[in-house]
Amino acid sequence: MLVRPIVRRRRRRSRPLSIRDRAVQLDARRSRVAAAGAAGGGGDEEPSGIVVDDVPRYTNVQMPFDTLYPHVPTRDNPTGVYRLTFSSLPHFWLAGEGCDDDDDGGGGCIYRDDEDDDGGRRRDSTIGGGRRRVVLHFGGIEGCYFAYMNGHFVGMGKDSRLPSEFDVTPYVNSRRPTRIPETRGGGWRGGMGGGGGGKDDGEDRPSTMMGGRVDDHIDDNDDDGCAGEVGGGSEETNLLVVVALKWSDSSFLEQQDHWRGMGGIHRSVYIYSTPAEAYIEDVFCIAEISSILTPHGRDDDDDEGDFGNSSSSVFPPMYTGRLSVQARIGRDNRTRVSGRNIYYNEQIKCTRSDGTEYRMIYQLYDYGWTPLFDAPIDPTIHHRGEGGNNVRIADAQLRSNLISFKVDVLGPVLAWSDECPTLYRFRATLIKIIVDNDADDDSPTSGRTSTSVIDVYDTLIGFRNVVVSDRKLLINGRAVLIKGVAISLDEILVDLRLMKRYNFNAIRTAHYPNDPYLYDMADKLGLYVIDEANIECHGHYDMICREHSFAFAMLDRVQRMVVRDQNHACIIGWSLGNEAGYSMHHKMLYGWIKGYDTSRFVQYEGYGEVGGCDCA
Repeated sequence: MLVRPIVRRRRRRSRPLSIRDRAVQLDARRSRVAAAGAAGGGGDEEPSGIVVDDVPRYTNVQMPFDTLYPHVPTRDNPTGVYRLTFSSLPHFWLAGEGCDDDDDGGGGCIYRDDEDDDGGRRRDSTIGGGRRRVVLHFGGIEGCYFAYMNGHFVGMGKDSRLPSEFDVTPYVNSRRPTRIPETRGGGWRGGMGGGGGGKDDGEDRPSTMMGGRVDDHIDDNDDDGCAGEVGGGSEETNLLVVVALKWSDSSFLEQQDHWRGMGGIHRSVYIYSTPAEAYIEDVFCIAEISSILTPHGRDDDDDEGDFGNSSSSVFPPMYTGRLSVQARIGRDNRTRVSGRNIYYNEQIKCTRSDGTEYRMIYQLYDYGWTPLFDAPIDPTIHHRGEGGNNVRIADAQLRSNLISFKVDVLGPVLAWSDECPTLYRFRATLIKIIVDNDADDDSPTSGRTSTSVIDVYDTLIGFRNVVVSDRKLLINGRAVLIKGVAISLDEILVDLRLMKRYNFNAIRTAHYPNDPYLYDMADKLGLYVIDEANIECHGHYDMICREHSFAFAMLDRVQRMVVRDQNHACIIGWSLGNEAGYSMHHKMLYGWIKGYDTSRFVQYEGYGEVGGCDCA
């Protein structure tokens, strides 16, 4: 996966109506925007004054605007306009193979929706072959926002604390080199966050990541655009525009008692590229301990402990493990998944119409990159019970493009806890297999296969069991007393280390999902986390939670939180939100989580009925 970070510049308006549709187009100019306004009635031919500094407000129950539910302000609604002009992308970000002039659009070429002078489809020569896809990632934007790439609307979002991604392949410009460099697929991807927060944990990244920040190539010449307007742009550059509204209907789901008035982009924004024909869309791992192999012991010859930061020479117990994996393969419309489950000894295959086959293999390493499996696991060819001396595969099956299986890790593993945060590296690799059928039957190369790695997904996991039983929280079979805080962090790593120094062992991310960097550090330092959904309706406590129109929005926020953070060992429980009443909607949220992830408990502050939560 190729990754490119993006920075931004922002201008603000006092209300959304100040943003004309014309303002987000590539050819926006002061005179044209003014003319459009005059044609519309003359009252707003020029945008209203730019709001340089919005006023922060602290509220608990009262909404920070005067309009009554379910209405939001239409005039006094500060709106930010983020405009970024960045250089065209390298050609190999989009094209693995060139397009033929007679390509009808069903192959590797990318067509835009624009019409040429003859009314037909126009093929953009700057894009070339469409063997890769480009995705725009927003880590978090306060308020409701609309995103445009080169004048094209690509999507919108509302949850202020969760990421959104949009496929912008048809809309970005790339530069075609005289010689297309040979590239290898894959790259480093650590979970859904993928580097959110802009922090560096000190690990080396493979060379497949693309260097260079976009701000090194920003065109600072705004002569073509009016002050505060979205303008500029050319065939050689790309223009990203984000229009962020401070208030929307989602404001009623985000009534947390904290400072408001700091809307806009507050987390990382970047673009990345993956193979288009087939790529790893998502990997979900549930790692649990099974049976104990060795109890606590002491090495009398060692003066220093090898685990965590303890100076004790007591060794933690060793266990066998159970690893449940769900991997989802993304693909275009020419790639299909076929086969049934392995109980019938049939292979699970992802194939392309030209005969190309794709397979996923898996490997588990300790933190020092020592493999725990004798060989990488390929559930498509390993039958039930096979897989090596120290691993046994079971329950491998296929549902559409979702491959799932379970692995019994017979070799010793260490359990993850706050006192011994032992992590393992899980890697999923997507392999492309090509059979040479063009050679003559008598040729020695006839039927020969060649393989190449086209995508790689890495994530850190920890083996641990979390159970709520008899009014006790049991982690790895031991009762744990939570000594934690509801936290809103400034300097994440500094604050977490300070918490460990003062013997805190848990965090509740009050009252919304935090930056992905927090969970990465909690995994490594050893802190339990209760991940809380971005849902609070304090000012309308028992009203909004009973509105049918908000049911899907609540479910969407919980689902996206769980999928983003699902592989973090530090997360021992999910929270449905805070001070949002209680209704059948919460039972729906609870049911979805327990159906998707059985390895964690579900908590909710407003829990008041049996069957809708595990604990309050």
